[in-house]
Amino acid sequence: MNLVGNAVKFTAQGEVIVKATCTASAGGASLDISVSDTGIGMDAATIAKIFEPFTQADESTTRRFGGSGSGSPSAASSPSSWRSIGVDSQPQAGSTFHLRLQLPAGPALAAPAPAWPQRRVRILTRRPALAESLARQARALGLTVLPDNAPRPTTGPGPRRREQSA
Repeated sequence: MNLVGNAVKFTAQGEVIVKATCTASAGGASLDISVSDTGIGMDAATIAKIFEPFTQADESTTRRFGGSGSGSPSAASSPSSWRSIGVDSQPQAGSTFHLRLQLPAGPALAAPAPAWPQRRVRILTRRPALAESLARQARALGLTVLPDNAPRPTTGPGPRRREQSA
């Protein structure tokens, strides 16, 4: 299965977003993965065919984009950890593939807590997906993520200015 590669291949403009969420469950963890793109999208008839092994959306797609199809395995040949796979899509509006894996528990490992004493960060970007991803990473490191509209600190060094030579 090549969800990310296909999303990139079929998205000439826009973006591809990969999200993963892990949730503890009885005897292991559930891993939810989604791959969204702003690419060519698919109609209902195409969606009905894409989960057949090595099926291309249609012959014109093969000529235009290359490849031999999604390679999506059938339910019979799917790994036992797979719980579900699906897609939401509209022609010319992109697609979102959803995959859920059930993973067995491994041996418990002690993770040291991050040593960040009361550190705060502000994430400034025009791309909401990037801001969300960076905020999750910062929180995982024990940092406090400030919203864009939070007041600026009044102590410490002021904003850095870049000198421009004449």
